[in-house]
Amino acid sequence: FLGEPHTRKFMRKELYIPTMIDRNRRSTWRKKGSKDIIERARDKVKQILQSFTPPEVDGEIEAKLKDYIKDVEKRSLDQYKNAEGISAGNVSLPGGDVIIEDK
Repeated sequence: FLGEPHTRKFMRKELYIPTMIDRNRRSTWRKKGSKDIIERARDKVKQILQSFTPPEVDGEIEAKLKDYIKDVEKRSLDQYKNAEGISAGNVSLPGGDVIIEDK
């Protein structure tokens, strides 16, 4: 199957190799600092945050968003549930899970 044109065309797109996992030999891993997956993830987050450029938002829209956030922060849990339509006893979550609230 490796000789098939279809395989060669799609192999690099379809084969998923996680970037957080170090696939080097242990000796190479040690030479590179012996970073575990948490340390590599932390470095990746730092890199993403340092290179992030926030999108430009119209001043009026930004002011409205800040006002909305202030209003939401003042809500109690019950007010939040009511506003989001989840004040009923059962809540369906993505994936089919259901939370049943005892009263």
